[in-house]
Amino acid sequence: MQRQEALIAGDIVLGAIPSLTPVRLPALPRVPRLASVTGDHGWRQVISTFDTTGTLEAGAVYRVALPRTDVQATAFGVQLNPRLAASTEITFLRLSDGSALAKYVLVLLDSEVSPLLADLMGGSSGLQGSPCTALVDHLPDLEPRLRYLHGSLRGDLDRLATVLATALQRTGTPFGKADSDRAGVPFAADDIRKIVGWPGTVDHGVLTIRLPRSEPVTENGLVLPPAMQLQTTLAFQAGGAAGQVVARGDLLLVPHEIQPVVDLLQSKGMVVTALHGHEPSVLPNLCHLHTWATGAPEELAASFRAALDLTNSAPPRI
Repeated sequence: MQRQEALIAGDIVLGAIPSLTPVRLPALPRVPRLASVTGDHGWRQVISTFDTTGTLEAGAVYRVALPRTDVQATAFGVQLNPRLAASTEITFLRLSDGSALAKYVLVLLDSEVSPLLADLMGGSSGLQGSPCTALVDHLPDLEPRLRYLHGSLRGDLDRLATVLATALQRTGTPFGKADSDRAGVPFAADDIRKIVGWPGTVDHGVLTIRLPRSEPVTENGLVLPPAMQLQTTLAFQAGGAAGQVVARGDLLLVPHEIQPVVDLLQSKGMVVTALHGHEPSVLPNLCHLHTWATGAPEELAASFRAALDLTNSAPPRI
């Protein structure tokens, strides 16, 4: 039987298939892990560069907050505490290969956007990532108008801090350590915490609650801590009529959760002020839904809790 006939018949012909030369596939790039860092000693250059002490979270994430105390902003007729909706925030993550990842939202006046972007684009040459992944409005009724510039860069930690600080020096953003103010707020912060189901911190008259999603969030194979600006943030300050608060929400959602959450919040009288994504490389696909409301603290907290129950956010902890 000829070889072709044997193959058609389904028979195996020994030696009919020539030997193959093994091919060595290139090794897959190693995905760095998180590097554990305790205390402020590992962040001295960051502290020195921004002249402020940040907050260490999850043993690897260092958060630097720079409230725009130089700007007296109002929204919907309410004088805003800058820690509610006008605070630049930069988070640094140390990785096991010695590099670091920085994610940030920079709060800018219109006149500051172009000069800062020019410095940021020029200074970030050689770093990985994107200096600007989004330039958006979070609150369209803000006076003066504030823009929110999001970005993500990876490289040497000290250089990341220097590049960002140098760009911010083109703006009016105040550097330096603000006095710590953990005094109480003139509303029932504990009741809000209990209703939302998560602890929160009080700083200079603003209660901030941050809570993660249940599923892991990855970027290029690396599982990112929620503290890398990948969590829902709810903030409350006194405002409106006596006994009322102003509440700002930044809810982290996947696309199919958006419409149910919008419908519920609008039915509760909350205003949806923005919807956007600024993390093109993360999985799952995440969107930020921004909201604004004024009312009784317990009612607003209950509305947020009901909205979170429609999502895959982490369940209540308290």
